[in-house]
Amino acid sequence: MGEPPGAILLMALLDDAELNPVEKLWPWLKKESVHNNLFESLPQLMDKVRLEYLKLTKKSVALLCNRTYR
Repeated sequence: MGEPPGAILLMALLDDAELNPVEKLWPWLKKESVHNNLFESLPQLMDKVRLEYLKLTKKSVALLCNRTYR
């Protein structure tokens, strides 16, 4: 099966922040939950990440993931 006339097939990485704005969320979550923290166990780390994640609102996610395309 070929491409329709005038169509251009582009391959993109799934974690490309340019094309997938939610990828901007992960650096924020890492910074807010684990940056400069030492956890004694994996469950403690997971709890901290979960607590930060639960603080997110629709508005904060929209602001974090906002993308202006050129």
